[in-house]
Amino acid sequence: MTKTKEETNSECQENGDIVLLEYIPLGRIKSILRLTEQDETVLTHLEESEAYTLRYRLIYDILHELTQALLLCDCIKSRNHYCLFAKLCVTYPEFDWNFFEVLRKKRNGIAYYGEEVSQKDLDEIYATITKYMKILREETERRIKELEKRI
Repeated sequence: MTKTKEETNSECQENGDIVLLEYIPLGRIKSILRLTEQDETVLTHLEESEAYTLRYRLIYDILHELTQALLLCDCIKSRNHYCLFAKLCVTYPEFDWNFFEVLRKKRNGIAYYGEEVSQKDLDEIYATITKYMKILREETERRIKELEKRI
């Protein structure tokens, strides 16, 4: 049975898997955004490709990195993907914990058990992924601008 985002977040905090940083690593956040832009360019070039598993992994990695960048703006770092997504969904309720769990479990199936991805698998996540990536990027960019005004 899947735990709720609140249960997972509490467990992650108790286990020390959510780390509060003493400062906002602005350079790292900017670097993550640049790298995810490059990944998104590669993803665009693969849109017509039948490399569904590769595309899924790339989508997951982009989402993971954008999530990491946004939480770094809050001085939050996570030691693993599970806790990272739980913290995101608790902190920003517009994100659906169950969706992230589906993605994470599928990605783990690919990484650890050799599961393959179909076009149908990609079609099922595409609209939500696109929306989430846009929200994460825009919010992180907005937070960077706020931070730079203070410097």
